[in-house]
Amino acid sequence: SSDSSPATRDRRSEIERSSNDKVPLIVPPTLHKETFFKNEFVKTQWRSSFENLSKCGEIFCLGYSLPKSDLMMRFYLSQVLKSPLVKKLFIVNRDTDTISNYREAFRDYESKLDFSLVKDGEPIWEIFKFSPVAE
Repeated sequence: SSDSSPATRDRRSEIERSSNDKVPLIVPPTLHKETFFKNEFVKTQWRSSFENLSKCGEIFCLGYSLPKSDLMMRFYLSQVLKSPLVKKLFIVNRDTDTISNYREAFRDYESKLDFSLVKDGEPIWEIFKFSPVAE
């Protein structure tokens, strides 16, 4: 059941008010991302995600092929994988060609890579099913 308490309604209203001037932004897998990082919000988000991912024991990359042209993401993930707290990077993908991209980019961290969720041609939702949290 959805929570419709006054506190939840107030929080939703606050989020709606604070996001009225926001527009969707996707940082594409391109060679040059410098122009995106001129935006302070984008810089802050990437910095925050790096700090948080570096503390995770397990990370899941869903449907991302890690193209050779995305040097920024390759560097970013290699820095995340340096963390001793990160034990596994699970690649969830329907294209087995993706495996070589990750192996090439992260050969120093091969022991942290897990390709058990790469299934050729399988839809992502079939490969990776979440089980409900026990209440």
